[in-house]
Amino acid sequence: MPALDESFKRQIDGTAALAKKEAAAPRRVLRGSRRRAKKLPLRDTVDRLSTMNDPLFTDAVCARAAVASGALRGRALEQRLQAVPKAQRDAWLDGLLALPELPPDDPRLPAGAVPYLPCEVAVIVQALREAPVSASDVFVDLGSGLGRVVLLAHLLCGARATGIELQPHLVAHAQRSAALLGLAGVHFLCGDATRSPIDEGTVFFIYASFGLSSLRRILSRVQPLSARRRITLCAVDFAIPKTEAPWLHARPSSRPELVFYDTLTTG
Repeated sequence: MPALDESFKRQIDGTAALAKKEAAAPRRVLRGSRRRAKKLPLRDTVDRLSTMNDPLFTDAVCARAAVASGALRGRALEQRLQAVPKAQRDAWLDGLLALPELPPDDPRLPAGAVPYLPCEVAVIVQALREAPVSASDVFVDLGSGLGRVVLLAHLLCGARATGIELQPHLVAHAQRSAALLGLAGVHFLCGDATRSPIDEGTVFFIYASFGLSSLRRILSRVQPLSARRRITLCAVDFAIPKTEAPWLHARPSSRPELVFYDTLTTG
């Protein structure tokens, strides 16, 4: 059994410092969004990391090695993930994916841009399962952060997956994780999600709306794709007004924060 991953354990101290910063900082409201963006509290992440025992740390490292070798994918990986106690599942997954502690946002982030909002693993897994995402899909995460959603979409479903993120340091971390895991089917692009290439996408994932003006630009780019193939958009913690996209049909999920929007038009 490999030695305990000390870099993973150091997430506790780094995340604790960020949690104190978050507690002292004022809440940000996204202008033009339907409601305040729901951020996974850093203090909750601290609790998960602090309560993970050494066997779970070691198990995450062992699972990482199995993923890197190509031996752990799909249903087997999901079963191993679900076997981790719920309160520690997000921290375990970040250890498996070799993701760093939650970094601060780039101080040069444009006004009105969405800050880094890590999505809970339970929501991600449910979105992939219920969309559903398959190996024939091209999965696109608009605002991919550290790449957790993109990496899981590829590992659990076999889909080609692309993450688009505005903050360069987050993209660099995501690319490093993909390289460490030896994943050729994932790509991370640094750029504005409203302008970056999305032409091959079949399933799009958005966690917390970009704000109405940016959402309109994204929808205007996705709509032409629906004339050629079926498109599914996974929306977490926001809703798309019917007036903004009458060509999409809302489909509820098993979780209140997750809604699917489908178009049945095919080319």
